[in-house]
Amino acid sequence: MSTLQKTNGSHTEDLSEMIQCTLEYLIPKDEEAEETDHHKRIRILTEEPMEMEDNKDFTTEEIRQTIKSTDHKKATGEDGIKSKILMWTFERFLDL
Repeated sequence: MSTLQKTNGSHTEDLSEMIQCTLEYLIPKDEEAEETDHHKRIRILTEEPMEMEDNKDFTTEEIRQTIKSTDHKKATGEDGIKSKILMWTFERFLDL
């Protein structure tokens, strides 16, 4: 996977451009002026950290097992990301 069709119809030329294009699609600019009421409520909820006694980071193995346990035949969710892409990305960028 090293080329994608961009919104203007052209194609990415290398892995770096493909990753940048993917990130721009999946992670939109965070502009408060364009938020819906739903997004405003989410922003308010996320501004205050939820500190709990049992908070701990996920391990690499927990993340790997969660991605592997997804049904690869199911339709994508709202984000449009297929589980195969998640695993491919996870395995290649694990050390970043």
